[in-house]
Amino acid sequence: MKVLWTLITLYTPLILFILLLFLLLYIKKAKKSSNEFVFNIFGFVQFPVSIPSLTIRRIFLLFAAMFCLLYYLFIDFSSYFPQRLEMQVYYSPWGIKQNLSIYSESELRSRNIIYKNFEKYQNEYYEKLDERLKQIVSDTSKIGFFTKNKADIHSEGETTFIVEKINGIHNYYIKESRGRLTHILAEAQSNEFEFNSLFEKDKSEYDFIRPSIWDIIFRHEVIIMPSFKENIVEVYSSSSAKFDHRLFGLTKIYTFPYPKFSNTIYLYDNPKVGLIPIGYAVYREN
Repeated sequence: MKVLWTLITLYTPLILFILLLFLLLYIKKAKKSSNEFVFNIFGFVQFPVSIPSLTIRRIFLLFAAMFCLLYYLFIDFSSYFPQRLEMQVYYSPWGIKQNLSIYSESELRSRNIIYKNFEKYQNEYYEKLDERLKQIVSDTSKIGFFTKNKADIHSEGETTFIVEKINGIHNYYIKESRGRLTHILAEAQSNEFEFNSLFEKDKSEYDFIRPSIWDIIFRHEVIIMPSFKENIVEVYSSSSAKFDHRLFGLTKIYTFPYPKFSNTIYLYDNPKVGLIPIGYAVYREN
C-alpha cells in the first residue's frame, strides 16, 4: 500500500502535465470563438481587442500544465524515506569497490575520497580499533580483529536517519542519525568473537543538504556525506564523553523513478591522505 501511495503522489502531477500538453496541442477551434475586450489607458485611449476563445483555452491549459510541474519544486522528498533501519556492514575490498562504482571519478575526487589502492591506507583505522579493544577485551588473542580474512567479518545493528525539510526549494537538514553495531568475527574452526560500537551524527556542514534543481529533477540523484562519531564499547549501555574516531557516510539518494537510497560507504578521515573507504552498510527497513 505504501508503494502504491508513493507512486500516486509522485507521478499524478506528471501524468496531468502530459495530459494537459496533449490537450493544448490538439484542442480545436469552436464556431463562436471570439471574445472582445476593451483596453482603457487612463481613460484617454480606448481600443477593442478580439482574443479568440481558442487562445484563452490554450493559455489556461499552459498555465495549468506549468502549475503541475511546480509541484516538484515544493514536494518534500524526505517523507518518502524510512527513519528507522536495520543494517549490516561488510568490509571486503571487492564489495567496497562495487559500491564505489556508482560514483563518478569527479564525484569521488571532489570529496577527497581515495578510490584507488585504498587498501594500503586502511591499517590506521584498524590499528585504532585494536588499541581500543585492548582496553575492553580480556582475551588479547582476539586483538587484530580486522587483520583477519575480511570475508569472516561483518557487523549488524540498527540506525535512525531523520531528515527534515527547511526553508527554500529542496533544502533539507539531517536532524538525527544514530545507531549501534555488533562487530562479529566468525572464523572457521574458531569460537565466534564480537564487540560493540555506538555511533552518532557529528554536527557538521554536511548536515545541510542543498541539491540543485538540476540534481533533483533531471539527474534524479543527490549525494550526502554526514559525519559520525564512533565509540567502541563493552555493552550498548556504555556511555562516554569521548569518542574513538570520526567516520563519514557516503550515500547516493535517488528521487526517480522511485525514491530510494544506495548502500552507505563508510570513510575514515586520514588528514594526510584523504577519506579512506573501510566498509559499506546494507539496509533493511525496520
